[in-house]
Amino acid sequence: MRPKILLCLIAVLLTLSAQAAPRTVVLVGASVGEAWDFPQLASRQGKSGYALAYEGVYDFDKGAALEQVLSRRPHPDAVILKECAAYFPGDLPSYQKLVKRWVARCRQASVVPILATACPVTEAGEQLQGILAYNDWVRAYAAKEKLVVLDLEAAVRRSRTDRRLDPRCADEDGLHLVPAGYRRLDQIVFPALDRALAGKRPPGH
Repeated sequence: MRPKILLCLIAVLLTLSAQAAPRTVVLVGASVGEAWDFPQLASRQGKSGYALAYEGVYDFDKGAALEQVLSRRPHPDAVILKECAAYFPGDLPSYQKLVKRWVARCRQASVVPILATACPVTEAGEQLQGILAYNDWVRAYAAKEKLVVLDLEAAVRRSRTDRRLDPRCADEDGLHLVPAGYRRLDQIVFPALDRALAGKRPPGH
């Protein structure tokens, strides 16, 4: 009986240890991501069980930054891939190829990829059109690949039919966010992370 009791105790301890270990999530983004102060989001929201980090790169191509994140041991549980409105309009087919490559790299490393839509801008025009075309593709691609989307656009746009950035969320440049905008983003993160990381941890952790 004693060996069985010992095994049961070990199993309980391992379970408690796994439950206590926070899920590590890294946001790979640029200026909006930096000003958001993503690492302090769990504290602002009073959310336990997550350790958040930010990796900044001021270019659409997040490949080098992603490789740095994936080289860490242990790997993060998830990576959020976020682009800035400043990179639009751009070469959408090239952007799509890059995103697909990053998703594949995350999966190779047993890290959950989460795609974020780009925040819109306040003015209609080519920049907004480029952002919305990218966001529409992100949603369609994520649905096909069964990925969770962190829909930043939906959080800060005026409405479903008017997808411009809500002026109440916008800085004077019509692109960056003010605190009210970041507060909206705060509200959508953990529901998305909970969905993306539901169940067991990815293998290799």
